[in-house]
Amino acid sequence: AKEQLEIRHRNRMDRVKKEWEEAEIQAKNLPKAERQALMQRFQTMAKSLEKEAASEKQQLVETHLARVEAMLDERHRVALENYLVALQSDPPRPHRVLQALKRYIRAENKDRLHTIHHYQHVLAVDPEKAAQMKSQVMTHLRVIEER
Repeated sequence: AKEQLEIRHRNRMDRVKKEWEEAEIQAKNLPKAERQALMQRFQTMAKSLEKEAASEKQQLVETHLARVEAMLDERHRVALENYLVALQSDPPRPHRVLQALKRYIRAENKDRLHTIHHYQHVLAVDPEKAAQMKSQVMTHLRVIEER
């Protein structure tokens, strides 16, 4: 999806550049004020396309993050259920309890690592956004640690 987004953006920008070049050739006979207005229009169009592409990319990133978090939550839930079932089985089988506990701990660790890596990425890319989400990240890490 990210590659398709980039290809679509590149195609749009190429089309605008081509139109810009054609307009530049035709604008040589126009008065300076009209040429400047034409160039300003194309610059505005290019900036608008850049903003649109950035917005679409951000939406793609947010969708991806939501899917990853949902997957991690589901793995955590299943691992916890399996652990509780193994604990409550009659008679309890120590090997199954241990395996279920290991899976649960692995699921928690993946959630913790994902949270840390995501925060580090946001910190590198957008320190202001990272500062806003720091307390939420710390709370989430504390909850993971307490479980």
